[in-house]
Amino acid sequence: MKKNKIYKLCNPVCLQGSIEKQNYFEGWYYKCVDASNNYSCAFIPGISTSTSKYKRHAFIQFIDNSNDLPLYIPFSIKSFSYSDEPFVLNISNCVFSDSKMIINIDHIDCKIKGKIVFGDFTDIDRNIKMPTIMGYYRYIPFMECFHSIISLSHSLKGYLKINDRTIDFNNGTGYLEKDFGTSFPKRWIWVHSNTFNVKDTCLMCSIASIPFINKTFTGLICILYAAGKEYRFATYLKAKITKLLCSKNNLHIELSQGNYKLEIRSMCSDNNILIAPKNGNMNRKIIESMSAKIKVKLLKDDYVIFESITHNGCVEYN
Repeated sequence: MKKNKIYKLCNPVCLQGSIEKQNYFEGWYYKCVDASNNYSCAFIPGISTSTSKYKRHAFIQFIDNSNDLPLYIPFSIKSFSYSDEPFVLNISNCVFSDSKMIINIDHIDCKIKGKIVFGDFTDIDRNIKMPTIMGYYRYIPFMECFHSIISLSHSLKGYLKINDRTIDFNNGTGYLEKDFGTSFPKRWIWVHSNTFNVKDTCLMCSIASIPFINKTFTGLICILYAAGKEYRFATYLKAKITKLLCSKNNLHIELSQGNYKLEIRSMCSDNNILIAPKNGNMNRKIIESMSAKIKVKLLKDDYVIFESITHNGCVEYN
């Protein structure tokens, strides 16, 4: 394996693909929540190299829990530049890195300006067998979508001015993950929050329909980080989905792995529209809530060892 490939494998925040690849996408999900837990937003910078309407282009998506500011802004691919060491991503006048983001968006529908500095990242447990949350599936080159968690949680310092409103993110909470490949799954559910009522708790759960060698299977990746310990449930660890009930506003998931069980329930009413990739083409509309109520309960040998709740979690489904 070439040195550059090893470096990128060990540093999943870096650009894993190339703007020269056909029908390719790569996107980073920067979530920010203020200290009061009343306001949350996410910036999604990325690239699309399909040959559709915008052809090769960079983009920035923005959503928040006000439910009235979803943006998808395409930029010329010439406005995109990056470096691996240190990781820095530039799109037009915006900068995204592993230490800060600088936003300068002057759009007809919304003006956003400001700077947010990140504290130390909380990484997931990783090793040679599990270089990312995808485990050994990360090594399979023909997967349609690869997922990485970059930071389960980190502190924030700074401000954003969104139109005429100034948001103070000092002592707030951040989260960073990314996806890259050709397409998002045909069907998936994604649940996330790191602002539970028990401090320093983070949950990420994704269940998706995965095409694999002329077949399809239901893939699961899930992490509950609580009290400084990571609890991971995954298909490659032989976890089982024992219950999955999903409606427009309610979700009930139960997972089992060894002597552990994890219960996740969510309820949401808001619906933001995000744009997702298909063959590198950013033209699929999906739903994401940024103000979902999420309850999580972890059991060991049928005894509850942890439970918590949040009122500003994220739920995404298609």
